[in-house]
Amino acid sequence: VIILLILSLANSGSSQNKKLAKIRERWGKPIIANRRFDLISAYLDNCDDNYVSDNTAADLDDLFEYLDRTNSKPGQQYLYKQLHKSAVS
Repeated sequence: VIILLILSLANSGSSQNKKLAKIRERWGKPIIANRRFDLISAYLDNCDDNYVSDNTAADLDDLFEYLDRTNSKPGQQYLYKQLHKSAVS
């Protein structure tokens, strides 16, 4: 039992090191993904505080693609809305 516990702990440490190495490798690099801005912007479209120009919105889309590290669709929508909200403020 003790040997299995030690092997399990060693394996989980190795797994964490691999995950950390992957994060460091991807740090500061844009994530290439197929993003559907019609779905991502749905939350913003249903709010009353969308006052940025089309040029600014296009720039924010580029910025969003660089910053997006979210793990869920609602997270993407919230980040997108916050970027547009802070551009107005």
